[in-house]
Amino acid sequence: MQRYQSFSFAGFLVAIALIAVLIFPATSIAFAATYYVATTGSDSNSGTISSPFRTINHGLALATAGSTVYVRGGSYYEQVVFPNSGSSGNLISLLGYPGETAAIDGSNFTVGAGRYTLVAIDSKNYIYIGSIDIRNYYTTALSSQVNGITVTGSSSNVTVANCNIYNIQNNASSGRQAHGFEALGNASSPMTNLTVQNCNITNCHTGTSEACTVNGYIDGFTISGNQISNCDNIGIDAAGGYGANGNSSLDYVRNGSIRNNNVHDCPIDIGIYCDGSRNIVIEGNWVWNDDRGIGAVSETNNFPSSNIIIRSNAVYNCNKAGIYIGGYIGYTTGGTTNCKILNNTIYNNDAVLGAFGEVEGEISIRENATNNTIKNNIIYARTDNTDIFVRKYTTTGSGNVINYNMYYKPSGTNLWMWNGTSYSSFASWKTASGQDGNSVNGVDPKFVSVGSTLNLQKQSSSPAVNTGSSDTDQGSLDIYGSNRVVGTIDKGADEVVTATIANGAHTLTPLSGTGTRLDDAGSGTTNGNKVEIWAANGTSAQSWTFTNIGGTTFKVTVVNTSTCLDDMGGGQGVAAGVWSCNGGTNQSWTALATGSNYQLRNGAGMCLDVSGAGTANGTSTISWPCNSGDAAQVWTVN
Repeated sequence: MQRYQSFSFAGFLVAIALIAVLIFPATSIAFAATYYVATTGSDSNSGTISSPFRTINHGLALATAGSTVYVRGGSYYEQVVFPNSGSSGNLISLLGYPGETAAIDGSNFTVGAGRYTLVAIDSKNYIYIGSIDIRNYYTTALSSQVNGITVTGSSSNVTVANCNIYNIQNNASSGRQAHGFEALGNASSPMTNLTVQNCNITNCHTGTSEACTVNGYIDGFTISGNQISNCDNIGIDAAGGYGANGNSSLDYVRNGSIRNNNVHDCPIDIGIYCDGSRNIVIEGNWVWNDDRGIGAVSETNNFPSSNIIIRSNAVYNCNKAGIYIGGYIGYTTGGTTNCKILNNTIYNNDAVLGAFGEVEGEISIRENATNNTIKNNIIYARTDNTDIFVRKYTTTGSGNVINYNMYYKPSGTNLWMWNGTSYSSFASWKTASGQDGNSVNGVDPKFVSVGSTLNLQKQSSSPAVNTGSSDTDQGSLDIYGSNRVVGTIDKGADEVVTATIANGAHTLTPLSGTGTRLDDAGSGTTNGNKVEIWAANGTSAQSWTFTNIGGTTFKVTVVNTSTCLDDMGGGQGVAAGVWSCNGGTNQSWTALATGSNYQLRNGAGMCLDVSGAGTANGTSTISWPCNSGDAAQVWTVN
């Protein structure tokens, strides 16, 4: 986390003010309306779909509470500023036009020293930005920062959804800072009800900054359903103590949730990071191929991370620690207090040495960690003689509870460290630490598959099923969006629910469209043929054969064919199709019980979803982050 540099922020606000004065001369207040912007338009036009404006800023200058500005496809080389606020129930919405790709593009700008952003929202309320690309903002200048979207001041009820934010890059030789999205609560009143959801933030060169950041006096936020990847520092950061707010008693993020995100391939630093923040839930995230997985730590004195709940996440194949807490050794007295690490699946991390040439541990406890709970986790260590299940570095901190965990290493020496001393037997670890009295070691949790075809869902025969211990902060949903407790709570991120789908032919009806069925378009058998929804018609195109391939996982074929339901790569928003059956994870569908209905989760951890909850014939089915409350991805199987 880069310390906040106050020298540049004042200039940033002045720049916004000057842009607003130049672009938005005094005009009469427009009534709530719908405006259109197109690359072929003119700002002297009326702003209708047939007579669109040329610039986004002109459309926003006229937008009042309840107005929508649609942006037609193409590239818009503007630094966009929101000059007005909406109101409760009457948002100001900036939306990409349906079916087209609109992009706010920074590639035509020359960026020098200072702070710059492509989209600025300063102390504005009830704003919605949706389905727009924010892209291609570069600098090589020293002492510069480039952002895709920046929200500042006491802004409230701001949502950014379904946007692609990419190629926001600071490529200076030193002192690099950049953010795909940054929110700075720098006012005397808090920023509230901030939402970043279902966005794709990728390929951002952030230097010492982050892909998605909330910092300062922010009270209430949600970061959910996002894909964050290929950033060169931290993926998601909730921070405090960096001077974003001039009043140190206010200068920390609080009361938020970071859930159901995929954060991966950030190889220099951390996937999800709470640093000096408080009262935050981190749940249902998939975190992999980062330097470290999830942290609730402190880099600054007097700003401990406190009351952070890290639950029902999967953290795997990260370079160093899977989950870590505490202050940096010899650097800060902040520490971590009253936090919980519950029901996570932690797998095969810790292959690269830490800052002191040490193995950090699958779970790593640094300095001044006090009154924290680590419970109901599955910790599956690498197969070697160096990986450490739990490492507590120093004698600082007290009141921590570690229990009801499952430790497993297929081969190699079992290792734990308590207060800097290493233990290779479970019994000696328990005696020295006074922890893990009800935990187990050496018991295979029985994931569906490990290695190159990794599937961290537990088999129904897993010894982790029904062997956890309840906790007031365990949450109501597991990592797949299913009920967190079925019988007794399981260990690990998922709760095993035995599927009752019988082998054989079935129809699938989405709850979002009860008169429709999952349909193989035109009964096609060509690889890549579309899978859609269509009004129920009783044809074989709407009949799907389920074949159990282990646990609650099925191969699903078009009846009487060798053509399988295929996720076509399984990325967020990718349309499903049919493909010749090949036994791959792209054709493995796990049935997740939701009451008497089911979600179908693919090998990429996404669920089969009716695009946009549409009900029209021909609506595509896509992969989308699992949410058992979303009727578009809950299916009645008959």
